[in-house]
Amino acid sequence: MKKVLLAIMLLTVMASMCACSLVPADSFLPRYKVSKLAKEYGTPQAEVTFNYEVSGKSVQVVVTYNLLLDQTPLAVSRFIQLANDGFYNDSLVDTYNSTNQYLIMGRYSYLESSVQDGKKYYKNSSDITFAGEFATNGYKKPAKGYAQFEPLSLAMFHETSSDGSTFNSANGALIMALTDQEHTLNYTNYAVFAQVDHLTIQRGQDGQISVYTDGKIPSDFIANLKSFTSKISRTVYNDRTESSSVSQSIMATNVLLTVKILGDYDWSALPQIGK
Repeated sequence: MKKVLLAIMLLTVMASMCACSLVPADSFLPRYKVSKLAKEYGTPQAEVTFNYEVSGKSVQVVVTYNLLLDQTPLAVSRFIQLANDGFYNDSLVDTYNSTNQYLIMGRYSYLESSVQDGKKYYKNSSDITFAGEFATNGYKKPAKGYAQFEPLSLAMFHETSSDGSTFNSANGALIMALTDQEHTLNYTNYAVFAQVDHLTIQRGQDGQISVYTDGKIPSDFIANLKSFTSKISRTVYNDRTESSSVSQSIMATNVLLTVKILGDYDWSALPQIGK
């Protein structure tokens, strides 16, 4: 009898632990859990690498970000999960919003091919969800305020799902601000979760590497990204099996990006979010 009771107690504890690792779709992490995560991981960092060509010369820009785990733990946790799963590998910048001065990236990827200028385009999985701390999700403004938009800061945004819900509904796409966006973007639908620590630029395969710190962003990098505005019709496959496709208008600039989470951490303590 004692063994049976012990087994029941053990199963109850295990079930409780599993439930705690998943974030309910109607709540955010309590402050003490956020503090615990921040204490364990500090300020995690990620590298986002951009590769493109200007006037026939290759350019590689590596932006190192501080992930705001203490301010937006759900957004950061999901970003780390997706990045470690390779979701952003071979993805591209597909939209430049000239009105609000930001880029959208991570929705499409491409691989080398013999068609379409040597590229085949794929739509990243729409089943991927990306919860975050934005007001539409019911996230109330914290005492220190929302994380601020800065040049090249990363944010996630919501896309209302078919059932009308918004929590955990963004599809993994990233917003990258090109200026201070507070005057045009608000925190209703956006959550800033990463800000620039520093960046490096290599112009040409054997070119000198320049390092920019203290918030300095090279103007030619911003200008290059802004200049990539031409859209043409591309055949975009729904997945890499090429089982179906649809003609869509996406950016033809082929600014390729990859995302790497830095540091040798055991990420198992992060909340598990989405699909």
